[in-house]
Amino acid sequence: MAPRIRPRRLFFALNSGRRLPAFAAVWFCSPPGLARSPLTSLGFPPVSTIIHFSPQSTTVNGFLGRYEKRLDDKGRLSLPVPLRRAAGDGSLVLLQYQAPALALFPGAAWETIQDRLMEYRRSDRDADAFVRRITSFAVEVTPDKLGRFLIPGWLQEAASLEGEVLVVGSLDRIEIWNPGLFDAHLEDGAPDASEFVHKIFG
Repeated sequence: MAPRIRPRRLFFALNSGRRLPAFAAVWFCSPPGLARSPLTSLGFPPVSTIIHFSPQSTTVNGFLGRYEKRLDDKGRLSLPVPLRRAAGDGSLVLLQYQAPALALFPGAAWETIQDRLMEYRRSDRDADAFVRRITSFAVEVTPDKLGRFLIPGWLQEAASLEGEVLVVGSLDRIEIWNPGLFDAHLEDGAPDASEFVHKIFG
């Protein structure tokens, strides 16, 4: 009976399950996936097969999930740990993205939006009002070591945030909603959802 293979980023001898140092292996498999090849390791008893699990990243790029959180007495929100990890270190841009929700953009994502806004303003003389609407409702925030950041009172008011809030991962951004308004928003968009599902997922 073949021994069970444990998926670690090290080499294992299949006949004994004994871990061997990396220098003992003289063969590598090409990613992706697994491969096996008989060999004799250098300076070790012969083994039937050595297997190498190619180190592959399992990190998902983008923000996912929904989390129930609460604003503290100072108007601070603590980012959920999975979203905090995905956002990385550094500042974020908080703005009223689509009424009545707020959105957090990492620096790189915001730079892309900023470039689009500048190009839009250059190409359309009537775009100034729209650009001002976006930028005047935007602030830079830097979460502390606990992932907390302050939502200014005027942005809380703009998004009807008070007490319990819903934090939603939305691919390139993090959205912050009044829970009741979020549910109503989903219900309003339900009739058109099937069309988008078909386009995206086939």
